[in-house]
Amino acid sequence: MLNRYLLIISFLHFFTNVCSEKLFFEHLTMDDGLVTNAIKSTYIDSYGYVWIGTFGGVNRFDGYEVKDFSSYFNNAHKSITCFSEDENKVLWIGTEEGLYYWNRIASQFSRLSIPDQPQINITEIQYYKEGFLYFTSDVGFYAVNTHTLAVTPILFHPEPYHLLNFVTGLVVDDDQVYLSTKGGFVQYDISLDRILIYHDAEFAQSYNCVAKMNDRIYLGKGDGVNFFSLSSQQFGVLNELDHVLVLSLLSANDKLFIGTDSDGLMVYDSKVNELQVFEQKEHISSSISSNTITTMEVDDKGVLWIGTYMGGVNYTLLSERIFNANNTINDKLINKSVRSIYLAENDEVFLGTRNGLYVVSPNEELTFFEQDHTTLNSKIILKFLRYKDEILLGTYEGGISSYSLQTKKLSLWQDHLFHKQTVYALDQDSLGNLWIGGFNGVQMYSAEGELNSFTMVNSVFNDDLVFDIKVDRYNRIWVGGDNGVHVYEYKENKLKLVCKLDFGKDVRVVCLYLDSHGTMWVGTLKSGVFVFDKDFNRLNHISTGNGLCNDAIASIVEAGVDSYWISTLKGLSLYHHKQDSCNNFYTSAGLPGTIYCRGASVKDKDGDVWLGNEEGLVIIDANKTIPRKELDSILITEIMVEGKILNEELAGIVHRPVEDLTSLILPGDYNSVGFRFVNVNNKFEHHQNYVVKLVGKDDDWVQVNNKNTVSYNALNPGSYIFNVAISNESGVIVGSVLRLPILIKHQWHSSIFALVLVFIVLLMLVFNLGFIIMGYRKKLAHMISDKNNDLRRYESSHLTTKDSKALLKRIQEYLEESRVYINSDLKIIHISKALDVSLHDISQSINQNLNQGFTDFINTYRIEEYKRCLQKPEYEKFTLLTIAEKCGFNSKSSFNRAFKKVTGLTPSEYASSIQKPQ
Repeated sequence: MLNRYLLIISFLHFFTNVCSEKLFFEHLTMDDGLVTNAIKSTYIDSYGYVWIGTFGGVNRFDGYEVKDFSSYFNNAHKSITCFSEDENKVLWIGTEEGLYYWNRIASQFSRLSIPDQPQINITEIQYYKEGFLYFTSDVGFYAVNTHTLAVTPILFHPEPYHLLNFVTGLVVDDDQVYLSTKGGFVQYDISLDRILIYHDAEFAQSYNCVAKMNDRIYLGKGDGVNFFSLSSQQFGVLNELDHVLVLSLLSANDKLFIGTDSDGLMVYDSKVNELQVFEQKEHISSSISSNTITTMEVDDKGVLWIGTYMGGVNYTLLSERIFNANNTINDKLINKSVRSIYLAENDEVFLGTRNGLYVVSPNEELTFFEQDHTTLNSKIILKFLRYKDEILLGTYEGGISSYSLQTKKLSLWQDHLFHKQTVYALDQDSLGNLWIGGFNGVQMYSAEGELNSFTMVNSVFNDDLVFDIKVDRYNRIWVGGDNGVHVYEYKENKLKLVCKLDFGKDVRVVCLYLDSHGTMWVGTLKSGVFVFDKDFNRLNHISTGNGLCNDAIASIVEAGVDSYWISTLKGLSLYHHKQDSCNNFYTSAGLPGTIYCRGASVKDKDGDVWLGNEEGLVIIDANKTIPRKELDSILITEIMVEGKILNEELAGIVHRPVEDLTSLILPGDYNSVGFRFVNVNNKFEHHQNYVVKLVGKDDDWVQVNNKNTVSYNALNPGSYIFNVAISNESGVIVGSVLRLPILIKHQWHSSIFALVLVFIVLLMLVFNLGFIIMGYRKKLAHMISDKNNDLRRYESSHLTTKDSKALLKRIQEYLEESRVYINSDLKIIHISKALDVSLHDISQSINQNLNQGFTDFINTYRIEEYKRCLQKPEYEKFTLLTIAEKCGFNSKSSFNRAFKKVTGLTPSEYASSIQKPQ
């Protein structure tokens, strides 16, 4: 059946081109953390980080978030022109004012001194081989010895400011360097130290950029692209580009990528001599975001990175995509929002859009019905239903229309009953009654032609805003709307409430799906998917915690055995029921966009799945295997010790980048450590299921799901191994496991006092038992003295008993109002500062009145908070440890000890003993 509908698969993007390849872009902008949307350069380093140079500073993207490094300059923000990396992983940064380098273990970029050039505009940097890199500028070409930092100028003309010395770009290929300049094309032979300058009177001499592909050197200029053949030593020109101002060039996949000023991205295929143009489309989110392309780069994963002027960064996968579509349908169907789909038994295809109705006949003839107020009162088609010999169309504020399968004509249906109504839901029960939902509650159009309306006023109906209705195998009517899901029976002309499904408060249900097992899947606007059996028992809750790409659900449809496609407002997920996990897909997989339309999903008789997207139609071939992405090893991007970032805020602990650490050794007083990690080579998987395990503390893997940070506090001295990995439906992916051994030294190792004390004790043991007994007697006397001191401790305090009780009340009121006790890092000094009271007075007040230390006092509040959380339905999805962490405990052991001490029960015993509210 899929081949039969190849004509209508498109509804995707259209670019003015003669090639069939399509590129779907994702974007990084200021909303994601960029300093500015005006980009000058991009670079992918050996770790997989994407460095982004802008007109206002430098950013780094690791696939998860954008980080700003602009403050690493010791003066005003720079306009960043280029990057490169040498053999020691030192990052070199070119700006409009000079050249900088960074060894990654300092919080500042160092500036390279260039002789006779206090200010120099760096235009390009390229690493050559061990110990050397080259950079170009507006005043010449330079070589840098990366070991000695010696700079050697290589001038193409004796006059420093000659146009030949204004070098705009370079390509290093073995021992040859090809350079574009404002005065012509230059070739530099490194081995022979020879300069060749090429001139041809017929061709322009001022070039903006350069790229090499096969035997040709391509040169971008103000009015197109020239090329130079290395074999024939002749210049040529790419036709039909004489009107184009070229800003950047890139050779990749045997194609020439051409970045232009205001004319978009052009891709030249030299094998077939064809040119493809990608331009910004205002209403297409996956199109390129700006028509001015300033820089381009391809990483080793085949991802094309594009910097634009005022459009931020765009990136797309150049390799084969998982989802492909042919764009062969009429231009009128380009980029339509597909709101509803129906596949008729006679092989007619009905597509409801925001613009009207499209019907494709079995012989691929297209018919379009637009709003005309005689046959169709609205151009927005929300729902289809086969009813007798016609297809009913539910519309937005246009009532219901009917398409006759016999006459192929469209007409208004019962317009006197449904005029101007919004119809989101249509379904039919086994008695032939038609159930209709929308802004007017639920209406039932009987098989005899009578209309009954059920609202919150005249019936037991609980919701006047209905988004979906589904009749199950038992003829029960499931209604999803603003107030969740209610299930009814219709008997004797009355609507009877059978069950109200419990989701918690403020859960809007937007779609319902009855699978082949009779299980009901409930999609919500913000809370993911809930699954119920025929007896209304909740079987599962699927959300971003299970790896779902987003909790705003659009539609659900069965994919195969124990797998389901779940479309959302931010991507598409393939959910594996048995493993309770998801694979997620975005525009990089060949999908037209990330926003899917509510309820627009259907499975055809061949098992192919059809999905409506805001930017087109998606068809998933049931016979095509959905490949699993090969996940790279995880990279630790930051290590936090005592809340400070190593190498940035905390220096001297390690002397190499955290990404390269093979072990971590910490002094004994640094016993709180945290990690930030990403799968840095996978820039498209926005949500990944991470698991961690600290060997020496954790017995098993701990799910952190979409979080990419974890912290451990108050660790005891000793050896640990931090493990982090990615998990999928089969469990932990072994190849993704990253291990980092950690040693927290015992504090006495570095304590002279402790060593002296040990030595004295040993001497005492050697001398005689009597000396030891004397020591014990002396110790006992000290203990008695200390006990008496404890009794007299507060005698000299200025704090009276009355004042002490009043202060305790202030402390308790502050804790109850501020709830600061849920902060695991809370210390007595924080309360001291908040109340402007001395540490001694706070400690005395708690000890005198409650006979407790500060830690036990705070833990009582945390335990009461924990008990309250256990009573709340929204915490049912969390483990006991996760709830404890939310209440302020920073480890499982400290939580268990404190809870047992206060309640006499373990946390699990207490959880089993309480009766949760229904």
